[in-house]
Amino acid sequence: MKKFSDIQDITPEELELLEAAGYTELNALQGISIGDFEKEITRANDMLNIASETPTREKLAAWYAIAEVELPEAPQKPAYGSPPEPQAKVPEFGEAVETPVAVSISQEFIEAKQIDLSGLPTVGDSLGMSSGLNPVKERGVQKQEADAPIAQYRVQATSESKTDHEKVIKQLEKDKVLSMDEFRVKGGKVAPLERASGTDITKTTLEETNRGIDPKSRRYIRGVLHREPAKVTLASIALLFSQLLVILSVLPLPLIFIDRDKYIWAAFCPLLAIVALFVWFFVARKAQCPVCRQHQYVPKACLKHNKAHRLPLIGHMASTAIHVLMFKWFRCIFCGTSIRLKE
Repeated sequence: MKKFSDIQDITPEELELLEAAGYTELNALQGISIGDFEKEITRANDMLNIASETPTREKLAAWYAIAEVELPEAPQKPAYGSPPEPQAKVPEFGEAVETPVAVSISQEFIEAKQIDLSGLPTVGDSLGMSSGLNPVKERGVQKQEADAPIAQYRVQATSESKTDHEKVIKQLEKDKVLSMDEFRVKGGKVAPLERASGTDITKTTLEETNRGIDPKSRRYIRGVLHREPAKVTLASIALLFSQLLVILSVLPLPLIFIDRDKYIWAAFCPLLAIVALFVWFFVARKAQCPVCRQHQYVPKACLKHNKAHRLPLIGHMASTAIHVLMFKWFRCIFCGTSIRLKE
């Protein structure tokens, strides 16, 4: 591929001007007339002022010759008076395609020419009708006949519903129907529903349970009745027992350092922690609150209720278990609801 830099007699200024105009290779002259090329070079030199003199037309023609590009000739205009180019032939009126057209004929023409129309299909035959009625009218008659059973059923249903409604009105006790004026004076009285039993023990305790006990005392049993009080009581005992086993599994260990031969049994005390784990897992953790359904004796890293039982050094779970065994009721550690184990 030839470039302008390969030309021997081209100056550096002309080469820079060509690059500024966007011409670096000789094949870029393909399809460009020498006049347009000269205009672009001249315009670029006027704007950038690169070369002292713009390349002449003869030098540009020499570059075209080196690039082996034929100079495009300007399009020749037709000479004055020359015949115009032949145009497409427009079809004449007689050459147009004829389209068949249906023409209506009168009754006199049919009688004069004695045309037999009996073989032609009629409108009724084309619609599949045997009668001489109008198709629209005939469809209307058929629709009325089809809708007749439905209309008859509606009339019967309406009459039956009216009859039933009248029977219901007749059965009403007229003495219980009040006018608006009487209702404003007498009003409507609705008797409250009676309870099935005398006392609902799920909401309130029995009268003899808290008889003679101060309501502010901890011995006063309160709260919602637990459905499984025995399970909660047993779980409370198991929790305290498992915590006691954990303490006993660690407390005798220092005796080994005092007299190893005498207190060798202390080496087996850590096994009590395993027993405590079994007791807690199978018994103690079964206690649940009937309101929030949370396990009372399962450690959880959450905020406890501010009304939950808590004694110093022993935490919420042991405090709740002691309260259950002593007073037969407790407050849930998580929701704070009072739960009682005694009716």
